[in-house]
Formats: sequence, structure tokens, C-alpha cells
Amino acid sequence: MSESDAWVELPTGIFTADGVWYHTTEEALREFADAVIERVGIAELLSRAGSWFRSADAFGTIALAVLLLILPPLPAALVSLALYLLWDTYSPQFVFISLVRLLSILSLAGVQGVLYVLVVSWLGAGDQIISAIVGLVGFVLFRWGIIRKLLSPVSDKLAASAESLPKQDRILRTLILRHAIALRLTLPSTEAYENRIIEIRQRGKRK
Repeated sequence: MSESDAWVELPTGIFTADGVWYHTTEEALREFADAVIERVGIAELLSRAGSWFRSADAFGTIALAVLLLILPPLPAALVSLALYLLWDTYSPQFVFISLVRLLSILSLAGVQGVLYVLVVSWLGAGDQIISAIVGLVGFVLFRWGIIRKLLSPVSDKLAASAESLPKQDRILRTLILRHAIALRLTLPSTEAYENRIIEIRQRGKRK
């Protein structure tokens, strides 16, 4: 995918090809992190941030598959939802560049599909029919983003007590800072960039 196909800038922010909306602009990004952008590229930064943003879905999906092998179906489902909520709420604070590629792979439908075929087949062979059904239903709910829609308000409310920026914007900011540290680059204060995010977000709410 070319740089121009990866994202589009609108008056209310940047919208990416993978469906994530960032309350920022190319100008604001370059003012804050031009040194990082010159080394990594905007499209790549947005792609990596998007992978981390969606990682809670992969985390919850895989957690459910593993837990169904060791727990009864109801506890497995509840624990996987709790783990999903914890990851979705707090993972934007500790983005790790080294894990982005792994999370991207684990988010692939094919990878998760193979895992669930193996798990459901194992459960079915052991006559754990209810566990197998819970696994199939859970897989669909996570893959279709239904769990995210149901739990995002809870996650957002928990996260809002610590920081005012939307989740995707926190991830992108943290990712940029991680890259700056790894590349030994100096960036300006985040305050102006964060204020710009809030300004663009408020503009979108007024439309």
C-alpha cells in the first residue's frame, strides 16, 4: 500500500485504511515528530499504532481459546472479557515497538481461525460441546468487533480518569515517543501536540 492509500486527512483528523480515526493532522505530526517521521514514515507509524489499537481484540480472542482448554466455559468467557478490558484500558500507556509485529500477526483472521479450528476440534473430541460453542460464539463476537462496541464505553470511562486523550491518539503519541527513544532523537514537549489533538477533537464534536 502506498503512502497516499494508507490514510486520508480530513478537517476532523486522519482516517486510515484500517479504519482508525486519529484526531491529528500531518502538519501537527510533523511539528511534533518530524525527526521520527523522516526515519519511520507517517504511514508506518499509523499502521503500527493501528495494530496496537486493535490488539485488545486479538488478546481477548486468543485468551478465550487458551482458557477454554483449562477452565469451564463460563469462567473462561468471564476471565477473557476481564483480560480484554484490562488490556484495552491500559495498553495505550505501554506501547512496545518490539511487540507490534507479533500483535499484527496474532490479529490476522487466518491465524486466529487456525487456532480456533484446533481448539474447537479438541473440545469437540473431548465431548466438551458447550465449551466448543462458547469458543465459536466468542470468536465471532471478537472478530466482528461486537465485544469492542459493548466494552469500549467502560474502557474509555476507566481510561478517562487518567488521561483526556482518546485511546488511539494516546497510542500514536506513545509509539512516537518510543521510536524517538529507540532512535535517540529529541522531540519537543508533548503538551502542544496534545492540545492540538483536543482542539481537533472538539471541532469534530461541533460538526
